[in-house]
Amino acid sequence: MKRRVVVTGIGLVTPCGVGTRETWGALLEGRSGIGPISRFDAADFACRIAGEVRGFDPGQYLDRKDIRRMDTFIHYAVAASEMALKESGLTIGPANAERVGVLIGSGIGGIDVLTRQQQVLMEEGPRRVSPFLIPGMIINLASGLVSIRTGAKGPNSAVVTACATGTHAIGDSMRLIQRGHADAMIAGGAEAPIIPLSVAGFASMKALSTRNDEPQRASRPFDSGRDGFVIGEGAGVLVLEELSIAQRRDARRAKTPQRVVSKNWISAVARSTQRSVSRSPAAHTQVMFRRMATMLRMSSSARTGSNRVRARSAASVPTAASAPSFVGRIRTERCGQLGGQPVEDC
Repeated sequence: MKRRVVVTGIGLVTPCGVGTRETWGALLEGRSGIGPISRFDAADFACRIAGEVRGFDPGQYLDRKDIRRMDTFIHYAVAASEMALKESGLTIGPANAERVGVLIGSGIGGIDVLTRQQQVLMEEGPRRVSPFLIPGMIINLASGLVSIRTGAKGPNSAVVTACATGTHAIGDSMRLIQRGHADAMIAGGAEAPIIPLSVAGFASMKALSTRNDEPQRASRPFDSGRDGFVIGEGAGVLVLEELSIAQRRDARRAKTPQRVVSKNWISAVARSTQRSVSRSPAAHTQVMFRRMATMLRMSSSARTGSNRVRARSAASVPTAASAPSFVGRIRTERCGQLGGQPVEDC
């Protein structure tokens, strides 16, 4: 029998606010964190909007040396981890250090540090390149620094899977606990890609929205008028624990049934908002299963190329439509580009 895993702490650094309470409050009020780019002069860029983190002070979480040596995505990861640990109430000490791990990923890592040091190399020569270039930019150093600072000596790794990085980090961490490799994991993702090179690169491949005159309405991935995604930054980190261990220490969130990790998905819908999402959960579920069944039927006639591969992957699970109890949740994913997989629209 698999060990049950629960979420006991949440830490967020986002364009909507620094802190879980601040971010959640902005979401409830419908406030967007997207606005004109202020980190650099974007006047000549096709895309001039982004989701920037504002009001973040790394000095609250790191000393001046580490701030200088590490990329901003690591700053965000450390801050979100400390927030999550504080909320969870989990204490890491000699008795449990080797049973607590860290798995924090990033899609692009320390690209700001990399480009700055490339400029140093070109202008001042190789001897002037910082010895902290590599530890300051590589993705696994977010997990590494969090481990050093918290004393977590269990499994330590990182995930790099583009937009799915944070979700995969949480899912992999869940499985480490389920299989007995750890009792608790600090898991999530962090990103700080808002620099000229990143924005230019994504814009060049026509991936970014150019709805510059209405930034708060630009992120609309499921809308027929979508024209790209909006680049953003921040970090989201969870503390995951084995249920019985969390209950023994009386972890507050372990008692909240909405925050249970199940089949690589996190359900964290507050009771106060659940009714507004769907007045009839059963009816809503039936609609989703019908859409899954439609997708499976479409799989035999999907077009060539990647669409066919994706359709066949779905069709390889014949019980999905015939036995809905095996399907915990159906997830559609879009980045907002004009192109997309037809089977995702069912």
